[in-house]
Amino acid sequence: GGGCEKLGPCPRCLHWAFAHMVLGEVDVFPKQVSERIYSIVILNIGLVVFSSFVSALSELMSHAALEQAESKRRDVEVQKYLEGHSVSALLTVQIDRYRKDSRRRQLRMQVPKADIEGLQLLPEGLAMKLSHEVFRRTMHSHVFFYIVESCHESAAVQFAHSVMQEQTITPGKDIFEKGEVAESAFITIRGTVRYTSDDFQEDVSEEYTWVSELALWLGGWKRRGQLETRTPVEMHVLGIQAFKEFARELPEIGRAACNFAESVAHLKVPFSELNDLQGDMVPVASVAHQAFGSEPEDDTTWESTMPGIMKHGLPWLQRGKSK
Repeated sequence: GGGCEKLGPCPRCLHWAFAHMVLGEVDVFPKQVSERIYSIVILNIGLVVFSSFVSALSELMSHAALEQAESKRRDVEVQKYLEGHSVSALLTVQIDRYRKDSRRRQLRMQVPKADIEGLQLLPEGLAMKLSHEVFRRTMHSHVFFYIVESCHESAAVQFAHSVMQEQTITPGKDIFEKGEVAESAFITIRGTVRYTSDDFQEDVSEEYTWVSELALWLGGWKRRGQLETRTPVEMHVLGIQAFKEFARELPEIGRAACNFAESVAHLKVPFSELNDLQGDMVPVASVAHQAFGSEPEDDTTWESTMPGIMKHGLPWLQRGKSK
């Protein structure tokens, strides 16, 4: 009407554009050949865009429907099992609450790189750089690997890519049992784990806490306790055998690792008092100084003594330092 005409040609232009994009009706018609050709092109573009939108929306809805159907199928299986065994209503409610809470926690958990399909086709060079950046803070949390990173960056990149892995674990899972021969060391990134031995029980929630790190340096280390998750946990895993193979392939790193291990073995700490959570029982600063051929300046933390370690030696690692 007259009100629309006062707004100028904009409403009519918008009406024409949207009508062509969704293949609707419009009261503006082409009259010349060039106008008809232009209209045909716009109609085809509208057909492609609208079809793509509908297809994407349908795929999203189908995916959501499949996930909902799968979740419902699992719920029905659990319900049938509980009903078939005449499980009490109280226990049924507790199980249902736990399962719902577990699903919510899983949605917040970080997905490991190995489970992300889009990262599996990266070229070797990019994959190694990615691993290095992912695990760099973990390496910096331990004096030995901090020094390796500082003096031999190319070896640190290779170490992160070939030796270290990510792992996410749901609550209530046993990570290891007492008496097992350690095949890996664990580093907590997020979440809370509970360590239980004969002497004590401790909940660990601090980031970058090393568990069973002594297994790297003492052959045949057996777990001194049990480790289980209390919340959803993200951990970095360092394989013992993979670390040994890595050290054998690089003589500079192998020599440093052997010196470090020898220093650990000669600590004035009774072997029976060591556990998987060594804490302050093993003076890593002194060990590092002995392993890398320098004298400790104080006995506080390894970060404060790092300048002394870096100043007094590392001749074999310096030879491999990246340019």
